[in-house]
Amino acid sequence: MKDSRKEIGIWPARVLFVLYLLFFATYTIFMRTVGPRRWNLMPFWELRYSLAGGLATFQFLIINILLCIPMGYFGAAAFRNTKKWKIVLLIACYSTTIELIQLITARGLCEFDDVFNNTLGGAIGILCFYGPLEIFDAMAVTIVYGAVMIILEFRQSGSFSFGRVPGVLTKTYVLYIPAHAVISYYIFRLFDMYGDLRSN
Repeated sequence: MKDSRKEIGIWPARVLFVLYLLFFATYTIFMRTVGPRRWNLMPFWELRYSLAGGLATFQFLIINILLCIPMGYFGAAAFRNTKKWKIVLLIACYSTTIELIQLITARGLCEFDDVFNNTLGGAIGILCFYGPLEIFDAMAVTIVYGAVMIILEFRQSGSFSFGRVPGVLTKTYVLYIPAHAVISYYIFRLFDMYGDLRSN
């Protein structure tokens, strides 16, 4: 069975990685309005608040993890010859930089939990890239499908808003990833069968 990871070029992956970093910065900084300078460095306050029944906080926690899964996935593809912990460290440093910029520019809440959740999401993305081939394929299909969902969502509404992107991505990951895993498994296996038939 052919490993589809080897078909991804280094430089296209690096372009995707940089573009996703720019998207993430746009959503977390430039789309925020200036307000009072706020920070909360208490570790895991979002998790404790969520367990106490804070549904909105739990949604933000999940979104912060999900948004960084593609970042880790693209990072692993772009720097596949680099040790995995260095990619995780890169994502952690990037997230920390975002939080510090939020604090300096008074755009959003600077907090430890965002750095932790972003780094966790990035680590999950890296695991998806280096994990079993079926997970890699499912994640690739899911990321592409998520982008298509965003385009169709805003085409129907006639306007684009970065604020609605996380909701669309969350729905894509949470509701559709099980189906994507099954569908992509059989799609890629059919491609392998077709390639085997042609080579015989």
